[in-house]
Amino acid sequence: MEIIEGPAVAALPERHYAGIRAVTPFKGMFGVRDQLMKDLHARFDQGDTFFRLHVIDMAGEMHIEVGIVTGAAVKPDGRILPGVLPAGDYATMTYVGHARVPQFVVTRGEWTARICR
Repeated sequence: MEIIEGPAVAALPERHYAGIRAVTPFKGMFGVRDQLMKDLHARFDQGDTFFRLHVIDMAGEMHIEVGIVTGAAVKPDGRILPGVLPAGDYATMTYVGHARVPQFVVTRGEWTARICR
């Protein structure tokens, strides 16, 4: 993983997004994520993307969502659904490659305690 920017905390406004949700076992989850991202980018070619974990059950089912921030609300289109990221403080990091973010958070616990107050 190559870190391009961050980590940091950013105050962000409410933002509309288009997303696709899926339920998948942990094993194989990243392959599902990658396919959902391709499906989303086939419809939207610009915007910040994210990967969200709604339910984490590594021994069972993971409820995941991929999304892309849009300039305005989108209409539902099959699996692609509209959503809103609420305004607030967000931990951000821009990277290229496969992320080991949980390990980063664990090893940077002092950063988390210092920045996320």
